[in-house]
Amino acid sequence: MLSLLRDRTHPHLFLAHAVALTGRGLAAVALALLAYDLAGVQTSAVLGTALALSSSSRTASPARPATSPSPSPRSARAR
Repeated sequence: MLSLLRDRTHPHLFLAHAVALTGRGLAAVALALLAYDLAGVQTSAVLGTALALSSSSRTASPARPATSPSPSPRSARAR
């Protein structure tokens, strides 16, 4: 398991994942504070609706890669 950390890519991926999780957590806290500031007594209803919409939008739209794969020069020569 520790041999994976010797490869330079894996620690970077792990760090990127940790940063993304931290950002998502901070966004949830910010959303809760905004709902409390805007709604006061109705905070639970506003926050529940906002989190439900956020979760359903993440579920409904799958993640898309940033770039499309292109053939490598090696596979182009094999043809």
